[in-house]
Amino acid sequence: MGLCRNGKTGVACDLLDGDAVRDMVSQVRPEVVIHCAAAVPKAAADYNDLGASELSARMVENLLTASVERVVFSSSMTVYPSLPTMPVHENDVAPTSAYGQGKLRSERLLLQHPQAKAVVLRLPGLFGPPRRNGLVYGLCRALVGKAPLSLPQEPILWAAMHIEDAADILVRAALQFPERSVVANAGYPDVLSIPIILRRLSLLCDADVPYTVDHPDFQMDLTTLTNLVGPPPACLDKRLAEILDYARGEA
Repeated sequence: MGLCRNGKTGVACDLLDGDAVRDMVSQVRPEVVIHCAAAVPKAAADYNDLGASELSARMVENLLTASVERVVFSSSMTVYPSLPTMPVHENDVAPTSAYGQGKLRSERLLLQHPQAKAVVLRLPGLFGPPRRNGLVYGLCRALVGKAPLSLPQEPILWAAMHIEDAADILVRAALQFPERSVVANAGYPDVLSIPIILRRLSLLCDADVPYTVDHPDFQMDLTTLTNLVGPPPACLDKRLAEILDYARGEA
């Protein structure tokens, strides 16, 4: 069962309304909740919106108040520092943005709750159809000649995962729920950065795109994830080839 605000694509429930959440939980009695809802930043400045991060944490508080016992929580690589030691381990947290601080607060609400058990999955950014924005899709559109190339001119920590692979991991975690709460990185084993993803996409479509901004590398230690549910179902190069084909088709 899926939840949404308007009921058009699932059961209507506003996760910011504690009474509505309690009513929904009492009616449905879910065995496991996969919680992906958040006040998602739409622009770079939104990552420092303290009010939005509080709203995201309140959704988790409402689930716990409604006595949800098992939660698979979609967290974020933004809980890590801007220049972490690679590969990043689950205990290396030091968020620098309000968004990351809100994710970490939500994690701790789940992990410290006496009656709840949680699987916290720290995901990078997501790409893949039907989404038609984001850095990966924008690069693909530019490389197939259908949009101008637009890349950040200031260094940022960045990584991404295909949405189908992220969804697969979330579902596997729900189906193989462990006996105790756990936090796991959830991404690809590759070292990633914006220049790296540009080079890999350029090789796939035989293009040469100069770009000189030096962005930091990011790599996850996936030991916990592999022991918990196994590795991602597909490799990054396969997904990049698919999104290039998608961009060509959209063009």
